[in-house]
Amino acid sequence: MIEELLIKNFQAHEKFSAKLDPHITSFTGATDSGKSSIIRAIKWLVLNRPRGDSFFRDEDEDAFVGIKTDKGKVSRKRGKNVNNYTINGQVLEAFGTDVPEEVQQFLNMAELNFQFQFDAPYWFWISPGEVSKQLNEIVDLNIIDTTLGKLSNQVRLGKTTLMLTKENLDEIELKLYQLEFVEPMTKQYDKLEQMKIKIDDGHNSFVSLDKEITNVRKYILQTNHLSSAHSAGQKVLKIGNKYKKEVQLVETLTDIIQDLKETSTLSEMEIPNIDKLISITDEWKEKKDFHKKLYRCITEAKTERQIACLRKKELSFSEKELKKMIGQTCPLCGNRMKTKS
Repeated sequence: MIEELLIKNFQAHEKFSAKLDPHITSFTGATDSGKSSIIRAIKWLVLNRPRGDSFFRDEDEDAFVGIKTDKGKVSRKRGKNVNNYTINGQVLEAFGTDVPEEVQQFLNMAELNFQFQFDAPYWFWISPGEVSKQLNEIVDLNIIDTTLGKLSNQVRLGKTTLMLTKENLDEIELKLYQLEFVEPMTKQYDKLEQMKIKIDDGHNSFVSLDKEITNVRKYILQTNHLSSAHSAGQKVLKIGNKYKKEVQLVETLTDIIQDLKETSTLSEMEIPNIDKLISITDEWKEKKDFHKKLYRCITEAKTERQIACLRKKELSFSEKELKKMIGQTCPLCGNRMKTKS
């Protein structure tokens, strides 16, 4: 149901707007006042007809037609730099010569919804069959025919499929009957598979055992070789130990010979005079004794000094206590003392 209409720059109308009655709306006016232009503008919006730009009132302005329905707003706009539809704020472009599917579903209008003043009376000049056809298009009765036709096709297809399935089933049952020997052969095959698995396991065990035997043989050969090498090593070790002892004995004898040579050299040297060394030693002993006495005196002096400091502190404390006890009056004569002492 169209509620409002707005037209701009379309044929006779520079700008036209109207609110439509929910039942019947009539536009009246003189000839060439733009009554038919309103129908053409709505048709241009619904069908994108006429094409081209001959309906432009002003070539420098954009042509615009918009309507408002209970479902929202839809508009058509075309100019030098624009060509689009708009549905509830969504812009649709690049649609070619056909009306976008969204607009068709939104408006649900077609060619048969328009009647111009020079057209023959609607449904009164066409055959009953054509009336039925157009009525079917208006109320979508052709959907029933289409649906029935599709259902009939599906039924036929289902029957054909069922017949083919039965034939395939018969063929399968015949093949199953011909292949009854497969099950016992399958059991025998399974037994053979198990036997093959056991044989493979035995073969693998045999191969592993053969490898172990080869390894044992190698180990025996290596053991014999090592035993011989061990005996030879023991002999070499004994010889080495004996050689080591001989070398140590030679080194000891060499050291002894060297010591003897040094001793012989020292025995041949002249004995030096040690009287000066003895005099220096006696002088050092006297100075060492003097140092010990001096150190003892210093230690005693430090001790006496510490005792004197302690006695001085005790005397000072005693003087303070005595002053407190005597006060400012002499205990002997009773006169006031002028001095602090």
